Amino acid sequence: MITTDKLYKLISTLQSAEKRYFRLLVARQEGPSQQYLTLFQLMENAIARDIYEEPVFTLDEDALIVRMKRKGIPETQFHVVRYQLAQMLFKALRLMQEENNQEDSIKILLKNARMLERRGLFEWADEMAEEALEIAVKYEYHVLAIEALYSLVYLRSQRDTQGYAEKLRDNLRDIESITHRYAAENKLFSLCYQALALYRTRKGTNAAELGPEVEQILRTLETVYSAQGESFLSHLYYFHTHVTMALLQTGPREGQPWSEQILDLWESDSYRHMQMERPRQFIVHLANYLGFCINLGDFDAYDRHIKSLENFKPSNSDDEAEVFQNTVFLQQLYFLNRVQLDEARKMIPFIEKGLKKYAFKINKSRLFSIRYHIILTCFALEEYEKVLQNCETLQKYGKSEQRRDLQLFVNILRNIAYLELGEFDALQRFAKTVRNNLGPALHTPDFERIVLTSLGQLAELYLKNQTEPRLWQKIMMPALTDFRQALEAFAASKPPQLPLGFEETLLWVKSKASGKPFKEVMQGL
Repeated sequence: MITTDKLYKLISTLQSAEKRYFRLLVARQEGPSQQYLTLFQLMENAIARDIYEEPVFTLDEDALIVRMKRKGIPETQFHVVRYQLAQMLFKALRLMQEENNQEDSIKILLKNARMLERRGLFEWADEMAEEALEIAVKYEYHVLAIEALYSLVYLRSQRDTQGYAEKLRDNLRDIESITHRYAAENKLFSLCYQALALYRTRKGTNAAELGPEVEQILRTLETVYSAQGESFLSHLYYFHTHVTMALLQTGPREGQPWSEQILDLWESDSYRHMQMERPRQFIVHLANYLGFCINLGDFDAYDRHIKSLENFKPSNSDDEAEVFQNTVFLQQLYFLNRVQLDEARKMIPFIEKGLKKYAFKINKSRLFSIRYHIILTCFALEEYEKVLQNCETLQKYGKSEQRRDLQLFVNILRNIAYLELGEFDALQRFAKTVRNNLGPALHTPDFERIVLTSLGQLAELYLKNQTEPRLWQKIMMPALTDFRQALEAFAASKPPQLPLGFEETLLWVKSKASGKPFKEVMQGL
């Protein structure tokens, strides 16, 4: 169902090139096109942005109806014009996509073949279906390849020469072969995402508890792959499942070789053409591999492959956004891990500009991570006012179930910033919250309890002794020592994995206890 609110949201996502294409398409139309162009202009001009680049619609439906009536379009026609506008926008976006997409090219060829077939132009229809089949096989669009073969079988069954009968038999064999390959690919797809679901729901669980589920997935994976793993996507799903299983059972060191095989697949001579046809998948898999390199400190491999991402030429704004968000995320992570904080800071204006440009096209989880890295950069440079500003911005993004760990640690960083800045009112609220909520019955992770309790104690000490000379070196030192010992004891207990922010928190405690700048403590690791 098309509503004014949905249409507003669609228009608010359009890039300049998409608007220009839409207007050119409308210019070729006759009759009622001016009516829906008028509505488009009214709605486009009624979209404002708040300070977080979220769209604000300044004209509601009733106001739009009044404005349209002033243009001579009766109220009874509003819903019709709105529908026409939506359909023309859909058409414009589809046509733009078709220009750079082999899948859509195949569909057009098949439509043309059916049209020619209905007109009795069998030979030309045969040529169209053959071309569609060739492209579909090259790019492994199995369903479309089968559809093309169906068309060829029907066309050739209408011809009475022996040559066409032989071609028909070949086509029928190809249908069976591709159908088996497609079935295996679907099974591998299912196993790949079963593994992903298991990882997201059971991450951190003892490996022994996961044994039966993991073994079942891997056993089925090997059986299916060894029998019918012949396609590009079959290889991709097979390797990706192993990446996920390695992360679930052991960690990134065992996952990286499988991720490298995925990258080798994309860059092989046999499948390099798939990069432009499936750009989103390629970008994500390349970014995943680069993430492994950073995680494991393999910066030479990172330096070799990051250029592939930076130099990738997207064909549309959606893929531009994908390249942008993955590139800046990885570069931020790279600079933070190499303690190149000035380089990380230099990126921030470029990042902010990109976040505005691609506001509706960035994955929410990635958006949280990019903002989080900005916060970490400011924190490591001890720019605490900027830490608070960016914490506030991140909070405006809403909640992310997937990045709850990140939101938790950002809250911790916010309270450290309050402490560093001596924000009296904020520290009073924080200390009171800690006293009231960190009772013995609170079911909270040890890390969270340690940090909030220790920061609460530091806040209390600050509020009582803020005018004392050598406050941190003298009054706060016992609490800092206890804080550090509690964190080190937590790490010594060997949890399944250290929580996000553990290292940064420990570094901050060491920085305050030693009187050294945070950056210097980072560089000493």
